[in-house]
Amino acid sequence: MRNINEVFLLLFITTFTVFFNSCNNESSQTISGNDNYTSINITFPISVLTQGSSNPPLSNVTTYCLSQSPTYSNYANKIDTLKLIKVTWVTDSVKNFSKGNIQITLTKTNGQYLFIKTFPGVEPAKNNNPDIPFTISLSDDEKYGLESYLNGYLKNPNQCLEGSIQVMVLTGTPPFYLEAILNIVVEARVKQQSNNI
Repeated sequence: MRNINEVFLLLFITTFTVFFNSCNNESSQTISGNDNYTSINITFPISVLTQGSSNPPLSNVTTYCLSQSPTYSNYANKIDTLKLIKVTWVTDSVKNFSKGNIQITLTKTNGQYLFIKTFPGVEPAKNNNPDIPFTISLSDDEKYGLESYLNGYLKNPNQCLEGSIQVMVLTGTPPFYLEAILNIVVEARVKQQSNNI
């Protein structure tokens, strides 16, 4: 009788141990399932132009939609969230002026400002290295507003951005010309392809 009781006790302990380990493994799989994401950096370049004989010269507004980025388009249906990394600008081309006060504006297509930044006494020819762009410092509210707007794009394919640059020339001879590239760098959280059949 004692042997039978010991056998039943042993079977119970073995069954409980297997069941307990099985539950733990299931929990681990659920947690690891949350890691089925990868992060990629995407840059949205907005080329903005200002030119003319007046001072300040005429500033053009450039509209840029995220779908214009090949990288974004390739991952669009897998992107979960977008996180703003930084905003920079670099001089692409400059003619006939060496120094000026530069104002860079980024807005929503409805005209609502995301940010306006003014940089006094800039020498744009010194900011022409794309590997060392000028970083635009944003406040926490500006970062949040831009990041929220970009994430809203995931649900609304019609959302775009508008960039403009205005210059008050301090040193130069008309006609003035400046083309700059405003880069918005984001980190995209992308769902990885499942290997399950």
